[in-house]
Amino acid sequence: MRTFKVIFNTIRSMSFKKILKLLSAVLPHPLFSILSFYATVKAFSIAQKLYPKTASKNGEGNAFRHSLWCCLIMMYCSKISS
Repeated sequence: MRTFKVIFNTIRSMSFKKILKLLSAVLPHPLFSILSFYATVKAFSIAQKLYPKTASKNGEGNAFRHSLWCCLIMMYCSKISS
């Protein structure tokens, strides 16, 4: 539940121009966007379990979360693009 709260607060804090940029990246490829969002939620929750103190801050947990996020996006999106 905390994951959705973080994502919602991030989107809520964005300017209108940044929201339009986000939509212009999301709308042309909706399936990739859904899979990327799923990878984001999954990576954040796994990193939160393994590194509860540094998953959302600078440090070891943040680095792990970013590398896991990239791997999950690559794994999910390569299945539907090939």
